[in-house]
Amino acid sequence: MITADRAIVIFNKFVDSESRRGMYAPTAVTNVSYYESVGMVQNDINRSQSDTFRLRIPYMEAEFQGGRTYIGNPEWKSLADRSGNWTIAAGDYILLVKQGEAAPELDGEYTEKQVKDLAGTGVFCGPEIVISSFADNTVRGSEYVWHWRIGGN
Repeated sequence: MITADRAIVIFNKFVDSESRRGMYAPTAVTNVSYYESVGMVQNDINRSQSDTFRLRIPYMEAEFQGGRTYIGNPEWKSLADRSGNWTIAAGDYILLVKQGEAAPELDGEYTEKQVKDLAGTGVFCGPEIVISSFADNTVRGSEYVWHWRIGGN
């Protein structure tokens, strides 16, 4: 059984039509499964930190800010009003909420700097997670096993 007891805020990237800048739209998600692996990679010359994060958002248990609906990234980017939907794409950001805290329901549009500045402050813990891989596992099987899998670093 997967323990889905964390809350996150996922920031989906889009290009603002007026400013032509990359902006991020937040969606709070609760009842998420979270796993992190913190490590170090070292060779003769360099040493670097190798952190990986795995999240699973169960279809039946997760709750989304304002009852938002998941849609694919190409469709989400083409919407004029994204407020009722959310998506997952490589390069999007996730901020992890402290254990036991409620996810803040943020609205509006955020710049990349604003998202990074939120990380580690208030109810958010740790650095921002950049999505590097994801899978939409909501097409086969029962609704009880459907989930979205996200990998990041």
